[in-house]
Amino acid sequence: MTNYLEFEKPLAEIEGKAEELRAMARANEEMDVEKEAAALDAKAS
Repeated sequence: MTNYLEFEKPLAEIEGKAEELRAMARANEEMDVEKEAAALDAKAS
C-alpha cells in the first residue's frame, strides 16, 4: 500500500477511480470507458 501526503490524496483517489473504470471495462468488453478514464487522468495531472 502506498502512503500519500495529504495534498496527494485527492489525486490518488482520482487515479484510483480511473483504474477502477479500466478494470470494469476489461471485465466487460461491451463497456467503453476510455474517454471517462482519460478525462480522470487529465484531471489528476
